Order: sequence, then structure tokens, then C-alpha cells
Amino acid sequence: MSRAASISKSELNQLAVLATAKNVMIEITRNGTTIRVSPHRAGTAVDENEESDIDREIEAFKVKHGIS
Repeated sequence: MSRAASISKSELNQLAVLATAKNVMIEITRNGTTIRVSPHRAGTAVDENEESDIDREIEAFKVKHGIS
């Protein structure tokens, strides 16, 4: 049996707006349940055709150590 939510949808939405506006994580604890709300951070676009730094480092390591 599930128990009632410890926070309403409108409260959660208000926390999300505040977290985004202030760029902070908000943490609240109610009835023994901790809820964390973080601001949304859009990821950067990745060009899948572009070789990443780690790929270049791996290739350099392989060349240096004679690994094929």
C-alpha cells in the first residue's frame, strides 16, 4: 500500500521555479522523506562526428605504447 505524497504538485512546481531562478538546490524533509529539487541545466550539444579529447588521449597512449 502506498502512502500519500509528502508534497503537493503545486509546492513541487514552486520549488522548481525557485531553484531555477536562484540556481540552487533546495532540500526539504517531511514525514521522514527527503526531497531535493535542483535547477535544470541544459546540456551542451555534442557533435558525434567530432573526436573527443579522451579519444585523442587514448590514441596517443596506444601509439606511445605500441598498442594497436
